[in-house]
Amino acid sequence: MATPYSSYLSCSDTMEQNKSIFVTVGTTLFDPLIHTIFDRRFLNLACKLGYRHLNIQFGKGSVAVFDADSSTSQKEKYESDDALKSETLNGVYHHPSKTSSILWQAYRFKPSLLEDMKEADLIISHAGAGSIMEGLNLCREANNATEMKKVDRLGTQSKRQDFSSAMKKLVVIINDKLMHNHQTELAEALEKRGHLYVLSRPDELCEKEVWSAIEKFVPEDFQDGDHFLFGKLIDKEMGFL
Repeated sequence: MATPYSSYLSCSDTMEQNKSIFVTVGTTLFDPLIHTIFDRRFLNLACKLGYRHLNIQFGKGSVAVFDADSSTSQKEKYESDDALKSETLNGVYHHPSKTSSILWQAYRFKPSLLEDMKEADLIISHAGAGSIMEGLNLCREANNATEMKKVDRLGTQSKRQDFSSAMKKLVVIINDKLMHNHQTELAEALEKRGHLYVLSRPDELCEKEVWSAIEKFVPEDFQDGDHFLFGKLIDKEMGFL
């Protein structure tokens, strides 16, 4: 089994400095996204913003790894399902300043990604309809719970803008290698409605300004939470309705 996250945590880590990212490409091939996630620029920006855990589902793509001088890593067997046996990589990436680090793990597939999506503060996903719907529903549940905690603690109704950095968010990356990419229209339609944040290229995740915008982004709850209503939205955006 992979080394538990908790064994790497420092007693000085606070909730704000103990956030997690989950990256998923589903069953698709999306190497540009995976290679961006292993880019030092991305990792250093994530470290600065308090992310300490990085969980990567890289699907059919190639395995990207950190440079030996910046990360310790090891391969372990992922044995949760005989039909989906694959190697899991895990280790720690160290920020150049030596003041922070990110515990990371990467695997191809699991029977279900639900728990990994639930645990993440930030979900970075391909534009597949299933991943988007799951992510939006989990964001709604988590953010409503966060909002209620703020009300209970402060005794007053707070605006979501006041704690935008603490909200669970979904960032969707467009895979421009896909032919007839109708996923783009769906993602952009949901972005217009304020539900998620869309990037047209994976390497935008290496830009400081983009991270600043994501941190300030205040997602609107996605209310069309079942498959039927989500399907109607897809049909509308694809011009079938």
